[in-house]
Parts: sequence; structure tokens; C-alpha cells
Amino acid sequence: MDREVRDADEQTQFLNVDLDVESAGDLSSLVSALDPVAFALHDVVNDEGHRVSFELSGNESMDAESTIEKFVAAIKALPSDARNCWNNATVRRFSIGIQAGVRPHSFIVGLKVQTLESLVSLASTVEYVVYSAMPAQKLTS
Repeated sequence: MDREVRDADEQTQFLNVDLDVESAGDLSSLVSALDPVAFALHDVVNDEGHRVSFELSGNESMDAESTIEKFVAAIKALPSDARNCWNNATVRRFSIGIQAGVRPHSFIVGLKVQTLESLVSLASTVEYVVYSAMPAQKLTS
């Protein structure tokens, strides 16, 4: 008899916030300017333009709010050439990653009004990406 078993300790959890930027133009000065605070996880240049996904540097564990606030502070402090790259980008998206698990029944990741206002002032968007729980393991008896 086969049956499926899930690990009862599989917890839903916040993973990270990626900052995705896309532009028809070159984003190199933005990548360089953000380098002390964030690194380019993906950096793709092709016929469609330049796409970069950033993650914060360092191993500090933060929640979505704190991660976004750190990105916002870095963007607001950009030098003019990098800020022009930001302003000319066609996509400026903060992507909040969540790993689904078995527990808890509900999981909330919210953002304060002040953070949302900062994101609006940067002409950026927010998306939530929820990764499904891992498939159950089959046990054979």
C-alpha cells in the first residue's frame, strides 16, 4: 500500500525580496552604484534590453519590510547617472518570495503605509511570489 507523507514541520516562511529592473538601455551604472548594498543575482543583456535582479548583500536575516526599506534607502541615495537608469527603466519591481509549507494555516506578509508610499514615489511595483510546498514523499509498506 502506498501513502503520501508530509513533514509536519514544513513551515511557510518569508524567503527574500528581489529587486527586478528592466530597461531598453544600459543598467551598468545602476548595478555598480548598488554594489555596496546589493548584488546582481541575474544580469542579462540581449536584443530586448537589460534585465537585472538584485538581492541585498550580507547574511543578515530581515523581514520583507526591512529588506525593502534598505533597498529604498539605497535607491534614494543613487548618484545621478544611476538614478537616471532607474528613472528610465520600464520595470522596477520588488518581488517578495514566500516558501509555502504545511503550517501555519495562514501566513501574512504585510507592508506599512510609509513603505508603500516610498515604493510609489520610486514608481515601482510589488509582487508576491509563493513557491508551492514540496510534493509529499511516497512511502511503500
